[in-house]
Amino acid sequence: MSEGLATTFQVLTQTPNEAAVRALTAVLDSPLEPIRRQALETLIARRTSGGKREVLARIDQLDEKGLAFFRARAARMTSTLRAAVLDANDPLRNNACRAALLLNEVDLIPALVSVLEDHQDPDRAQIAGVLMELAKCLADQLHDPQAPSGHRDPRAVRDNVLGALERAIRQFTRHDRPELAEAFALLVPASNAVLTQTLNSSGNPATALLLEQFTRNPHPAILQLVLDLFDDPKAPMAVITAVARRADLDFVQRLLRKTAGEPAPAMRKNLKRVHSLAWLQGDAALIDQLSDEEQAAALNLGMLTKTPRDQLFRLIRHLLQHGGQRARRAAARALEQFNGKEANELTLQSLDDPDPFVQAAILGHLRQRGIPGVMPRLVEMARSPHQVVREAAQENLGEFSFDRYREAYGMLDDDVRRSTGEMVKNVDPFTVPLLREELAHASRARRLRGIEMAVNLELVDQVDHELATLAEDEDLIVRLEAVAALSRATSPESDRVLREAAKDPNERVRDAARRSLEERNVVSQWMEIWGSPDR
Repeated sequence: MSEGLATTFQVLTQTPNEAAVRALTAVLDSPLEPIRRQALETLIARRTSGGKREVLARIDQLDEKGLAFFRARAARMTSTLRAAVLDANDPLRNNACRAALLLNEVDLIPALVSVLEDHQDPDRAQIAGVLMELAKCLADQLHDPQAPSGHRDPRAVRDNVLGALERAIRQFTRHDRPELAEAFALLVPASNAVLTQTLNSSGNPATALLLEQFTRNPHPAILQLVLDLFDDPKAPMAVITAVARRADLDFVQRLLRKTAGEPAPAMRKNLKRVHSLAWLQGDAALIDQLSDEEQAAALNLGMLTKTPRDQLFRLIRHLLQHGGQRARRAAARALEQFNGKEANELTLQSLDDPDPFVQAAILGHLRQRGIPGVMPRLVEMARSPHQVVREAAQENLGEFSFDRYREAYGMLDDDVRRSTGEMVKNVDPFTVPLLREELAHASRARRLRGIEMAVNLELVDQVDHELATLAEDEDLIVRLEAVAALSRATSPESDRVLREAAKDPNERVRDAARRSLEERNVVSQWMEIWGSPDR
């Protein structure tokens, strides 16, 4: 652009003469794109509204570059757009509405609210549509850092427009426009006094409309508002109702994140006011869309509410059968709170879960159910390759400890000693070490009892070293019993001990060693020592 032409446009920008507008308007039709753009900029830059109105009149004729230029200078158009929107007789009102949407001109929200409050305005439906688009745009700016925020801080704009929306909510019966309730819900913070008053009011029709928004509107701003209100220990009933009714995935996931772990006291109090959760009713379609961690949180959340127990049990069953690992663990723990035939059947089924922590959680409440025939299963699981399962099973079988077995041993008949001993051996991991201590005890009676227990527990091979020592004990009876017990051993060490015992100075010990060798089917070793039986 030549220097003279640039000077001309500068003069046209500054002159108060409205004839400049007509000249610039004519230039808008120039075939030269730089000239058209400069004319557009000059019209917008003029202090008076005439040039801006000419641009507004041609909003539909601007090409992409013209629109981009128009958007870049949106702040200069605000007052012109506001005047056109407020005047029902302004022929540029439709253009102003289109321009407001093109520019995301959220500063116009108060003007739009004023129009909707006027029952006589013929364009209320159109204005309501523009209001909603701009309210959503501002809500996006407030809640999404990536959303374009225009030429002003969205928080400052929100503070500016809330006054008009608060007035509309307080005087709702004067206009009865549901769009105003929705716009208010999109933009209002949870701490707003008008919001609190309205939600706690029984006479304001806006209350029901706000509840409708809380229950159905999927916009993140409203989801966050509901959850923020749910933090209040005196949360309005509309909020409790909304939490109970919503079953959309986005809201449920947000709720689960907010209540994960240990909810704050106020949150726990409000959860107790929830008598059902819509997403726990019917099938488990939503549950299956959650991550493993979210499924576990969903169960914990449900348990904190007053959700009917049959619904909670269905959730537990579904998670144990189809849930992720964390969810199954949580369900296994929660199952302890449910009794009856179905719960018992689910308990037994869950013992086969591939996760040892699920098995351990189930074992934690298996015995208290009184299910017939579970003892063999408990004993089997006490031998699990997984430590956590073994410990859980052993805790359930605490009465089958070696210490208790030893204390009661003298009062048990032979059959009970053997059957109970089998349980003790499988349940108490300290059985062998404690039996070794018994065999090494200074008390003769304790050593003799230890030998007998080693036989009844069928642990002779595991304590053959201690029995070998007792086969040389100074006490004759101890030596005899030790030699007799070694007849059940299979180790090379036991063979050597018995051969040595066959040379014992005491005939009874020698005879006992001979019988032990015979019982072990080692006649060849016996003949090597004693020769022919006729000897």
